[in-house]
Amino acid sequence: MEAKGESGKHLTIIPPYGYMKSPDNPNQWIIDEDAAIIVKKIFRLCLEGYGPAQIAKQLKAEKVLMPYAHWQQTGYNKYFKTN
Repeated sequence: MEAKGESGKHLTIIPPYGYMKSPDNPNQWIIDEDAAIIVKKIFRLCLEGYGPAQIAKQLKAEKVLMPYAHWQQTGYNKYFKTN
């Protein structure tokens, strides 16, 4: 696995929140623009001194979808078992 990572290949088949697989090349990840807005917001709040619970509370108040719900809404739920 170390050699795979050092060669620049992804270590997981599921892109992290904020990215998605390219429709042209599933081995390439591209930015998920909708999720990237949320990731940037979380990072900014963290830099402003907010803790995880405070950030979660704010995102919940703003009705921001959790990653799994976002993936379901955008059609990426195929990565997870639904049973």
